[in-house]
Amino acid sequence: MIRNELEHEDKAPPTRERILEFAELTWYFLKSTDNLVNYIVEEFNIVPTDKVIAKYYWLNIKGDLIPGNNIELHGWIKPIYISNKSLPNWIKLIEPELETRSQMIKKLNPNNLELKFDKEYGGRGKNANDLFLKAKLCLSDHIFWNICKLYFSSGI
Repeated sequence: MIRNELEHEDKAPPTRERILEFAELTWYFLKSTDNLVNYIVEEFNIVPTDKVIAKYYWLNIKGDLIPGNNIELHGWIKPIYISNKSLPNWIKLIEPELETRSQMIKKLNPNNLELKFDKEYGGRGKNANDLFLKAKLCLSDHIFWNICKLYFSSGI
């Protein structure tokens, strides 16, 4: 704006005080956006907004969010969120490992201590057929941009 007025409209330059205000504004902008450059997030969680459901279900995404790169996913989901068929707008999983809640509890729970912890703190599904999923992601450009929108709109 200042450049256009000086160069094209032949106006006088702003006062020294006004230039200092612009410098302060520029400095504030640079300092407030520093974290976007200095702090590169390599891992984040997606949790439901409903706090009751969030106690049981979550997903962790780890890796460089660039299509074609290795992106790892793990967490607890309901079985309706996974399919053996290729579906439009669904993410293709590479080498998925699945374990139901009942299988994991049985494996980890020789003295029922794990079940008591699970009921108190959650984090491991809610129903016996809920799934712990571990896989790599194969992201299409469309899905990649949807994840980016989710990431940048969430204030992570």
